[in-house]
Amino acid sequence: MDGAASSASAGEAPYRHLVLDTNVFVTGIATLLRNLATRYWTIPEVLAEVRDEHARAALATLPFKLD
Repeated sequence: MDGAASSASAGEAPYRHLVLDTNVFVTGIATLLRNLATRYWTIPEVLAEVRDEHARAALATLPFKLD
């Protein structure tokens, strides 16, 4: 994997990119991914699968920008 955690310098995100699936938003673990990557990616189909009110609220307040 490019940018593995063991090779990250102090203060740098261990990964350059993380691709997020529906599970990340439904389980609420998305906020735990803060500072793990420089950029976070998903696709519109994943966002459409997030229907639960609590998961939608969490999605709206992510501590990072989705590309």
